Amino acid sequence: GHGMWSHAKAMAGFEGRLPEAYRTDVRFLKPLLLPSTVAFTTFRYDIGGTEADAFTIRNASKNTPHLAGTITPV
Repeated sequence: GHGMWSHAKAMAGFEGRLPEAYRTDVRFLKPLLLPSTVAFTTFRYDIGGTEADAFTIRNASKNTPHLAGTITPV
């Protein structure tokens, strides 16, 4: 489905920035109807002294969240 494709595209957005070993968690929030224009956002945060990344895919015009996830080094 579109969700796994969206997750794969989000992970590709981190190319060159991913740790050697990591865990990714993703929540599929709302179906993404195609065709759509989306906004992909990332931010870095701290979990007990370890930096991690988070990402979202949202509808570009309505700001509706479709997917949210985190990438944590292991």
